[in-house]
Amino acid sequence: MLIYSCPALAISIPTIPIYIYLPTFYGVTLELGLVATGFALLLARVFDTVTDPIVGIISDRFPIKRNYRKPWIAVGSIIAAIGLYQLLNPANDAGIVYLISWSIILYLGWTLVAVPYSTWGAELSTDYNERTSITTTRETAGILGILTCGVILALSTNLKLSEMETISLIGWVAIGLGAISIPYLLKKLPDADITR
Repeated sequence: MLIYSCPALAISIPTIPIYIYLPTFYGVTLELGLVATGFALLLARVFDTVTDPIVGIISDRFPIKRNYRKPWIAVGSIIAAIGLYQLLNPANDAGIVYLISWSIILYLGWTLVAVPYSTWGAELSTDYNERTSITTTRETAGILGILTCGVILALSTNLKLSEMETISLIGWVAIGLGAISIPYLLKKLPDADITR
């Protein structure tokens, strides 16, 4: 269960910067305006809403070399890491198109990871109690990821890091943990047996 749950830690670390700091950072610090920034992020979330069921159908019906979940998680983690890096380390001249584009790329990557990853957890066991334990462990790791982000924010305040340095650090911690935990997960756990 620990091998399966560790990626949830990495996935959840950047949620605070993405949902709380990113709008203010782009809207105020980068001077894109709060209305324009909110609209850009709304467009990205609408895209995310559309892709969730599509990714679910694709990962259920189209295995790659008899693997239903692993290939999508592998590709999605790379896409999400690139999108996260670009969003949290924007160029000085980053505008609305930049924000929309990289937000969509990040959300696509997260969807390619999250939908198959969550489904895979339910497929690791046929026993109801084991499934509950697997889900509980995964969600606990997610909460620990959010708390880890809080610790990073507190440490960055003590170290007098700038807002940009703090957001970038959180991104790098998430990418680093994902680069370790996701390949380990993909190597160690068997893929879903959706025929049972």
